[in-house]
Amino acid sequence: MRKKTAQGFILIEILISVLVFSIGVLFLVQTLSAITQSNQHISDNYSAMLLIDNLLNRLYAREVIAPIGIQSFQGKDFSWEIDYSNSLDGFKQVVLRVKWMRKAREYSAELKHKLIVL
Repeated sequence: MRKKTAQGFILIEILISVLVFSIGVLFLVQTLSAITQSNQHISDNYSAMLLIDNLLNRLYAREVIAPIGIQSFQGKDFSWEIDYSNSLDGFKQVVLRVKWMRKAREYSAELKHKLIVL
């Protein structure tokens, strides 16, 4: 008497392999989505820091800057504020704040710096 040998896959094996593959693809799509969102957030923070650096360099050059303004960068509007504190011992504290919106949520970056007042 001959033993029957299994030929091919049975339906349950195919369904389980499709399920495992689908779960793997789902996790891959979620990971790519999270990476894209994180990359956008990093890009926005970098743009805000570039704007703060630009404003600080303009202050070092003794350029007169409005205390409130808006600047577009890479298709996004960044609003900025400059707050000056009173002069103490030849120093003036300057606070530079940059705000922007992304997905109906406001984000901000801030730098506090002391400038020498002559």
